[in-house]
Amino acid sequence: PPVAAASALKHLKLYRQLQGNWQAYDAYARVSMAMGANQLLHAVSYFCVRMLASEQRSAWPALCCLCILVFAAWLLASLDLYLAPRVLAVAGTLLLLPPVFTMVGIIIAQSDHAKENELLSDICAPASFLLH
Repeated sequence: PPVAAASALKHLKLYRQLQGNWQAYDAYARVSMAMGANQLLHAVSYFCVRMLASEQRSAWPALCCLCILVFAAWLLASLDLYLAPRVLAVAGTLLLLPPVFTMVGIIIAQSDHAKENELLSDICAPASFLLH
């Protein structure tokens, strides 16, 4: 009965009525925040690739950072956007591939055999761009 009495209060009824008017804005704000957080995580992952793989020449720590940040982006997408499991699997793959292609391109460009693999290194940048 205390819950029933609280739900019958006038200001709660008025709040519930007004809340219905703002559902579209709330949904837009949620999607915008999810996309912004996704872009932030991608920016940090590219920063990690640049710092670790390019400047420090540490491929494994760069890959570990990528996996953690991409998993965070995937987890955010799965929690905020209600998607089917199959779509989530495709999203996880598409979230992981662009930074990995970038890292592979950097590692190939810095390797001792950069001249022999120049074409492969040059393909990685457009592939990373197109997979976004």
